[in-house]
Amino acid sequence: MAIQLDHVIVPSRHRVASAKLLADLLGVPWEKARGEFTPVYVNDSLTLDFADRDQFQRSHLCFRVSDGDFDAIFNSWRIGFAKPDRRIFEHVTAALDIDPTACVFIDDNVAKLEGAREIGMQVVHFTGYDALVEELRLFEVVA
Repeated sequence: MAIQLDHVIVPSRHRVASAKLLADLLGVPWEKARGEFTPVYVNDSLTLDFADRDQFQRSHLCFRVSDGDFDAIFNSWRIGFAKPDRRIFEHVTAALDIDPTACVFIDDNVAKLEGAREIGMQVVHFTGYDALVEELRLFEVVA
């Protein structure tokens, strides 16, 4: 029998907003509540179960995607700079030939917004799904 990952509990400060955002980004189904969890059904065999937690240890999940799923994929460890260093934002906008003022950068960590702001990007501090949608409407990114 092959070993398969069935589910991962994902600690979150805003489980419903976080799960909805990820499900929307991945284009997969999710449920608002299943007991204490908000599940995102990544595929037939993997569920990410978001759970509200006040404190949690950091964890890392890596999704394998094809290049065709995105216009570009940038790995900070390959580039040599990471958020909030403004050089990571300068590298990405230059590589994509995009004016930084035409970009919106979103992060749930306020400290990581500064480098993007310094080069002229619009920035949004993610505090929840509904607030994010409202901010993106102001930037005319979503209807």
